[in-house]
This record gives sequence, structure tokens and C-alpha cells, in this order.
Amino acid sequence: MALRVRVPRLYGVIGTLYTTGADMRPVPVRVSDEAKDRPLSYRDHLLRPWFLASQLVRELRGVTVVDLEREIATACL
Repeated sequence: MALRVRVPRLYGVIGTLYTTGADMRPVPVRVSDEAKDRPLSYRDHLLRPWFLASQLVRELRGVTVVDLEREIATACL
């Protein structure tokens, strides 16, 4: 099985939030386990000037489940 997506929009990123330390160097901000895997939306990016992204997140709209074996068999006819 696979997914066919009509609209794969970029949503945001997952990563580490930093704040400015006493010596003006970035210091990681401790967040709850629940919040650490929550993506930062591109709409909120101005609220987070120190954010090191590690994963890109897409929002999938118009998703259809596809049977790849059937698709391949149909294409070969």
C-alpha cells in the first residue's frame, strides 16, 4: 500500500528551541515530552528566533490509499 496525496503542503519543522544565555550564546530550552515532538508551524516562526530544525513536516490533504501491485498490473496492460 501507498498514499497518493493531492496537496502536500509544507507545514513546519521539528527541532530544538534555544534562548539567549547570559553570555549571549544559545542555550537549549527544556520543554515537556509532549511539546518536544510538536511541530513548529511556519506561521509561528517569528516567535522562535533560535530554532534548530531537524525534521521537515508536511500537511497531507486529499489523501488516497493506493494498492501498488494493482497500479503496476494496470499500467502493464
